[in-house]
Amino acid sequence: MKIQGHCSVSGDPCFEILETFNEPHPLAGQPRRIGKPLPDAVRVTLVLVDGTTADFTCKQRYVPEFYAHLPLIWREVQDRVRFDRKNHKAYKQPDFSEEQHAQMDAWNLAHIDNVPLGVLAWRKWSDINGD
Repeated sequence: MKIQGHCSVSGDPCFEILETFNEPHPLAGQPRRIGKPLPDAVRVTLVLVDGTTADFTCKQRYVPEFYAHLPLIWREVQDRVRFDRKNHKAYKQPDFSEEQHAQMDAWNLAHIDNVPLGVLAWRKWSDINGD
């Protein structure tokens, strides 16, 4: 499952972890707040089937092999979407209306079909954030 602020390939932190979730939160041990990017953190921009883009974070050394990991990375993102939807009450979010469930279902179906075609570009997070 994709973890905020961590490398999409290795799972290692790419940002300073300022605070983590405590027990009994479903995300216990995972980042609650992140800080500055680590020196080797990069943003990888993918182009999707419909022409839109999606950004992912990884360690710079994994950029050359990022494309080879896309099926697993995409599956982990979908796992996180399902996890967040299932645990929304633990996140102290209100119940979803029928309309919201229908919108999320439609988004999930579109997301599954709108797969990445490849890596468009990458850039160091420190260059983006000015850190």
